[in-house]
Amino acid sequence: TVDMGAYEFNALNVPSAYSTIQDAIDAAETGDTVVVADGTYQGIGNKDLDFTGKLIVVCSENGAANCIIDCETLGRGFYFHSGETLGSVVAGFTIQNGDPGNGRGGGVYCNGSSPTIRNCIITNNTADEYGGGIYCYDASPTIINCTITDNSATASYGKGGGAYCSLCSATFTNCVIAGNSAGNNGGGVMLSSGSTVTLNNSILWGNSASSGGSQFYGYSGTSATMNYCDFADGAGDVTGTVMETNCINTDPLFVTGPGGDYYLSQIAAGQGADSPCVDAGSDTAANLGLDSKTTRTDALPDKDTVDIGYHYDP
Repeated sequence: TVDMGAYEFNALNVPSAYSTIQDAIDAAETGDTVVVADGTYQGIGNKDLDFTGKLIVVCSENGAANCIIDCETLGRGFYFHSGETLGSVVAGFTIQNGDPGNGRGGGVYCNGSSPTIRNCIITNNTADEYGGGIYCYDASPTIINCTITDNSATASYGKGGGAYCSLCSATFTNCVIAGNSAGNNGGGVMLSSGSTVTLNNSILWGNSASSGGSQFYGYSGTSATMNYCDFADGAGDVTGTVMETNCINTDPLFVTGPGGDYYLSQIAAGQGADSPCVDAGSDTAANLGLDSKTTRTDALPDKDTVDIGYHYDP
């Protein structure tokens, strides 16, 4: 078994007991945890991963920086389409180089499913049409402490470079959505067809779209609620209905650290200025389960009021 907080689950280990991630998922039963060892996983059985509706956890052993699902532009990372709920959990992976070839959901695809995705790096994925990073239709996924970066919806009508939502209600908490692009609308996040999205303690910055809504684009009848977020709000950045609580619109001052490019500049860690996102979140780091993780390049854990944005493993 593997201890996951207050619970213990039967652990199915990849690759020591099962040669591919999908083999372990297929063998898992309700309440089981698939534990994936450090490494880069490619090829059949390690992409287009399908929970088939199971309430299981699929997690890395040592975090996203150490466990990479590389789709090699020949599929997507995860394919949720069987009514999965919040009890279907993906945790601690880098999901990269996804390209499904059918136009939607380069990294993660959710249709009629509402999984939990946490502590993941979703990057450099592509979809021609909608949702370079994540595509959601008739779904309500919960996305916690993830970076969704450098993904693209490439067609001239492409929408939602980072994330695309239609007929859905998605929640993003302590996420960074940055560097994504869309050939049409919604470089960061795109809402269509009566969707709603809630963003808590998250950053939308440096996304681009050819036809408006570089950070966020919502059609009529959609809405975004942003709580304690930092997002660019210059000309063409935000289109649609956005309800804000305690948000800021200032450069987050990202800096590169040992785990990636989205740490926060902090004088105490050796940078020349403090990011406005430091100690600017909605609750304490402890209450949000982020007090063992860090936004600092010197890896000291977050404490007291939570920092806005993604938290790396120290």
